[in-house]
This record gives sequence, structure tokens and C-alpha cells, in this order.
Amino acid sequence: MRYFIQATLVSIMVFLCAPAASQTFKEGVHYDVIDGVDQANDDGLVEFYSLYCSYCYRYEPIADAMKTAFADQFSKVHVASVAPSPEAGSTITRAYILAQKMDIAEKINRVMFDYNFKKGHLLREPEDIRNVFIVNGIDGQTFDKGIASFAVTARFNQWQRLIDKLGVRATPTFVVNGKYRINPTSLRDSDDLTASLINLAGYLLEKE
Repeated sequence: MRYFIQATLVSIMVFLCAPAASQTFKEGVHYDVIDGVDQANDDGLVEFYSLYCSYCYRYEPIADAMKTAFADQFSKVHVASVAPSPEAGSTITRAYILAQKMDIAEKINRVMFDYNFKKGHLLREPEDIRNVFIVNGIDGQTFDKGIASFAVTARFNQWQRLIDKLGVRATPTFVVNGKYRINPTSLRDSDDLTASLINLAGYLLEKE
């Protein structure tokens, strides 16, 4: 609840000051144009992240604030290659997609992050990931059928193609409209990193 209130206040302040702040952002400093992309599309703001990435875990309050500020324009894509093993990466990515389709993505995302970084119980084995769903009210048979389904496989493959197309190699990576990659380190001296990142994302969402 505390993060929700903070994010709401941030989003209001950001939209009030966005026109002035947007003038300070520069290509090659605050953001980069992704190689091989000629023009922007309407994909919105995408966070490429991993549930095994400690930096992504620390960025969760910022990602939550971005979702509050941009609503349906914000989405998350799980990067399977950032994992302790290919099997773990594939399973947890499919599990997250299944959670999205079951409308429990935010809950499962939070729980799995907590297992990996708060409780110190890294979800290395597929059975560990499966048990997270069982503990949270999803029976094992439903989980097994779900992660092997055509719909989950199709989205998994779609994500892999997108990751390859945009050259995502590290997490978290924020991409706007399939063309602009945000450089968070350029804002490290900001008095309010969350507000600055939201301003930058808003600027890029409006950029042709």
C-alpha cells in the first residue's frame, strides 16, 4: 500500500512537470536508439527483467510506479536467459506467462521475488516453481497443463523473438516503443530517480 500511495503521488507530480523536464533528455546520454530499428512503434514501455536478477528486485518499486503512471502502456517481459540454468529460466518464464493468463501475475511475481531474494530460497528447480503455485492455490495438474499449453508456448516464443530483435542482454532493461532504450545510470545523480525515469519514459512515449 505504501508503494502504491508513493507511486500515485509521483505520477501526478511527473505529469505536471513533464513538459519542462522533457527538454533536458539527450540521445546517447539518457537513452539510446536501438540499432537496426528505423522507426518507433506503439509497444509502449516494456521492462525486460528476470526474477533471478537482484537489480530487478531492487527496481520493483520503480517498476510499480511506472505501471501506475502509464497503466496499459507498461508491460513486463521475463528474460529466460538470466537464470541459474536454462531449465530454470524456461520454467520460471513460462510460469510467469501462465500467471499473467490467470490474472495472478502481480501476486506470483512478488512471491517468487521474495523466495529468491527476501527468504534466500532460490527457485532453482522446476518443482520449486511449481510449488509456489500450489502454495498459492493453483493445483499441480492445472500448473502442469498450463505451462505446456499452446498459448503459453506461443507467448514464450514471441518474447524470445522480441528479446533477440532488440538485443536485450542485461536486466533490467527498459525499452520504449520498440526503439528507445533507457539509460538509468544517466539519472543516478537525480534527487528522485523514480520521477526522473518516469519523466524520461513519458518523453520517449511521445517521441516520433
